[in-house]
Amino acid sequence: MRKRAFVFALLVIVSIPGSAGATPNPIASGPTGVPVVALTFDDGPHQRETPLLLDILEKHGVRATFFIVGTRAVDHPDILSEIVAMGHGVANHSWSHRNMPLLDRQAMYQEIAFCSQAIEAIAGIRPKFFRPPGGNWNGALLDVSSDLGLSLVLWSVNAYDTSNTSAEDIASLVIRRAGPGSIILMHGGMENTMLAIPDIIEGLRAKGLLFATLDQMFRFTPAARSPLPPKIPVETAFQGFPLLSPATTFTE
Repeated sequence: MRKRAFVFALLVIVSIPGSAGATPNPIASGPTGVPVVALTFDDGPHQRETPLLLDILEKHGVRATFFIVGTRAVDHPDILSEIVAMGHGVANHSWSHRNMPLLDRQAMYQEIAFCSQAIEAIAGIRPKFFRPPGGNWNGALLDVSSDLGLSLVLWSVNAYDTSNTSAEDIASLVIRRAGPGSIILMHGGMENTMLAIPDIIEGLRAKGLLFATLDQMFRFTPAARSPLPPKIPVETAFQGFPLLSPATTFTE
């Protein structure tokens, strides 16, 4: 326990982001000076898979970060609330999982703001991190996310768990490639991902690594500015949100 407390004390000291006013850049990894990694799961919440994933993480005493799709949060508010209640981090993965660089700035703003609104209205948490679907971004998207006070987060280790990769191969790849500061990309709706998680946890712990949420890894990230229009109560923020055109929606 003392060792873990000491490590997290170091993490707090070294994970201070760049100075205010600096041009933001996407975050791909955390500080490498402490043996901490972040498991991140995109695209949820899922009705069946997410509760199973939460049970696995709870059994192994691991906290992760879930990148939430706004429409799915509205469909499964109880699951989103459970994610937060169990001590996991939640972050923004857009409102409807569109290919963001293909959108104009107004649509980018809507995709990010609507998702943050839904998360805050349901779970009382204002996300500080945004990951674009597929990791696709450009300068305009970076500006919009920064304007909303969100840090754009990518990853340093990709589990490649959306391509029919076996659980054994997923676990082997992640264990081999992850090290201090790694942000690990996975998808919470994939069966083989859930099968791989116990081995990943065991293998990374055998390498001396601890697990943290992104909020823990980047303790001093500034609070996100509220994207809520002033006349819309947070309790009803996501009511009447449009189902944006699926023309540029895609699956990772």
